Amino acid sequence: MKGPQRLEFLALLALGLGLGGLLWLWLGQVIAVDLASLGTLDVRLEQSLRGQWSPAAGLLWQDLSRFGGATILPWVVALVSAGFFAGRRFFEGLLLSLGAVTLALLVEVMKIAVDRPRPPLGLALGTPAFPSGHSSLALLVYGLIAFLLQRQMPSRWLGSAVFLCLGALILGISWSRLGLGVHWLSDVLGGWVLAALWLFLLWLSWRAYRRRYPAPVLTPRQRLWGNGAVVLLTALWLAILLQAFGP
Repeated sequence: MKGPQRLEFLALLALGLGLGGLLWLWLGQVIAVDLASLGTLDVRLEQSLRGQWSPAAGLLWQDLSRFGGATILPWVVALVSAGFFAGRRFFEGLLLSLGAVTLALLVEVMKIAVDRPRPPLGLALGTPAFPSGHSSLALLVYGLIAFLLQRQMPSRWLGSAVFLCLGALILGISWSRLGLGVHWLSDVLGGWVLAALWLFLLWLSWRAYRRRYPAPVLTPRQRLWGNGAVVLLTALWLAILLQAFGP
């Protein structure tokens, strides 16, 4: 299809995601009510974790939590999106960046709408608990990255390794929110469910777009420039990590 037709198709996808966002907000409130039945389990787990608290564990949870928060996650989205742009996978870059920003906004709206208090014995953050923003954004961002990167891996084994590593990171980030005492278990589970729904909508958009517009085949020169950009982005990523976790 030509340029104007592609813009029309993108506009339809955006409209579909907008309607999906409204449905997401409605489902989120339904899920919040359903998960309220886990109140006893929430309290028991929170009390158990508080009884096992140690300074070393607290530092570990804080470090893991950074990978799902404002310190690191925006850089992950920006750098990976830039890598997709460098490889001429423009739709994938837009899908990741806009999908993450939109989910972050939806989560904030959901927090205000549900207005669930956080566990009383954890860190005082002053914002509502449901859903867990770290857990939901970690699942969306790292899950979408795993899916998109897996399709470009030279071997199935390497693609599986990417899935396992990012899956372990998602679990670690989510558990860290419980370990720090800033979320109930139902906050994390609700964040996972809502992020999975949004991830499914993004996958549908990706599939519809790539069926009409297959990814371009790069020339050797374009591939060289793309690989060089990825190397630079990786170096920048390492510098960010050193800055975040350095003394």
